[in-house]
This record gives sequence, C-alpha cells and structure tokens, in this order.
Amino acid sequence: MSKTISLSVPATSANIGPGFDTIGVALDLHNVFHFDVLEGNTPPQLRPRTLVLGEDSLAHLALYRLYATLGKQPPKLFVQTEANIPFSRGLGSSSTAVVGGLLGGNALLGNPLNKEEILALALEIEGHPDNVAPALFGGFQIAVREPDGTITRVSVPAPEGLKAVVCIPELIMPTEEARAALPESWTRAETVANLGRVAVLMTALLSRRWELLRVGMDDRLHQPYRAKFIPGFRAALDAALDAGAYGAALSGSGSAILALTEAYEERIGEAMASAIRDAGTRAQWMPLHLDPEGAKLL
Repeated sequence: MSKTISLSVPATSANIGPGFDTIGVALDLHNVFHFDVLEGNTPPQLRPRTLVLGEDSLAHLALYRLYATLGKQPPKLFVQTEANIPFSRGLGSSSTAVVGGLLGGNALLGNPLNKEEILALALEIEGHPDNVAPALFGGFQIAVREPDGTITRVSVPAPEGLKAVVCIPELIMPTEEARAALPESWTRAETVANLGRVAVLMTALLSRRWELLRVGMDDRLHQPYRAKFIPGFRAALDAALDAGAYGAALSGSGSAILALTEAYEERIGEAMASAIRDAGTRAQWMPLHLDPEGAKLL
C-alpha cells in the first residue's frame, strides 16, 4: 500500500424551495471516502463500518473521468466509503460520490486542478449545480451553467446560528422519477411567483431576516408536482412552520424535507415526522448544523 487519500463530503439540500436547480446548502452530515492505491500483492486495508465500492461506482467513474481529462492512467485502487447520508432521499448522496471521486483523484495527482475546475467536471457528470457546488464549497451556493459550459457561482456563507431540521420519510425517491413528474413548461404565473420568491430567499439569507424564509422557501415550479409522491408532504411543511420553523421545503427532489430554524429543533422535527406518519409512512428526523466548509481532505 503506497498511498491513501481520505476525505469527507457533506450532504446537501438542493433547490431550497424556489431555487430550482440553482441554489443549495451543505449540511453537517458526511460521507467519508478512502482511496487506497494498491501495489503488487499487498492486500487492501479493510476499515470498520465501511462499504467497499466496485469499479462501476460513481466515485470510481468520477475519478476515472478526472484522470482521462488530464491524460493520466489511473492506478489500481481500493475504495471504501463510510456512508452516513440516506440514499435517494434528496440529500445529495450521489453528489458526494462524484465530488469524492474527483477530489480523491485530484489529491492522488498532487492537486493539479482547483475547486472551480473540479466543479466544472462534476457538473459534466452530475448535471445539478445546486448539489455539487455546496458539496464542494460549503454554505449556501448559487450556481448557474450557461449553454457553453461557463459557470457563474455565488457563495453565501452559512449564517451563524441558522440550523437545519431534516425529516426523512421511508420513501426512496429516484431523481429520474421525480424529474419526470415535472411539466415541460410552466405558466407565466408560476414563473413570476418563483422569481419573486428567489429574490425574497436571497434577501433573507443576506440580511438575516429569517421571518422572510416562510415566503422565500415556498415554490411553484417543482414541489406541487412532486408532492403526490410523498403522502403528508404539505401537512409536514405546515407542521414545521406551526412548530416554529422559519421556512420549510422539499430537500432536492425528495423525499426528505428541510426546515430552517434557530431553535425548537425537536418540536419541529417531531411535528414533521408526525405529519408523515399520520399519512401512513414511517419517518425519522435529525437536527443538523449547516456545513460552512464543504468537502475536505482528512
């Protein structure tokens, strides 16, 4: 075993209500990846509480993509992950694998690419800037990709004191299925409603006027079309707000639900989970801090 790279990548909550495919936030829940370069007949090091990833994993594919981009031949690798982020719940688990593979490969090569270049590669693979940007950089991230591939990224540091409460129904929500539920186009009224709410959301984050998040995290473009997949979804949003959350929204494409608050985490979490359970689906919740740093080497 000649070299080992270990790194952690945070969960993310994408869209943040009206910021469909453009705004996301990093959460203090991490998948950890270990990349061991194998030489000769040296057996791999098995770590406790990890999963061994096959060569067709997203982490491998992302790493291979980076090596190919740089014209390098990838080494023989043994990759393990400590998977703490629920899968297919709208918390960015697939993005952690893409970011982990790219950063792991970059580190093995001596870090020839900066994070902005890593972001461009990640978007070629993942396609969703509102997941990969906060996973890389932490905090709130706004990222827009032009048709020519140019990326404009704006960072809003995680506000001190603002916390997340995440309700996680026992419902797997594949991104492809959730995206297929969306219409091909939206009405003028829906579009205008979301434009206004994005402006309110950004004003809330930049000015710390948390009372604006109730409106700023509302959405007209994707949540109404995805709600049918999550029994009790609308009731859970209302329950979070009634329990003291500043705002609440579907996390990514679901099925998890994100609430932002400064206090009352247990009350908010139980209120959301109870609403989902009352609709016939098991659910759990967890309080999380926002992650200010993003992915990092360990």
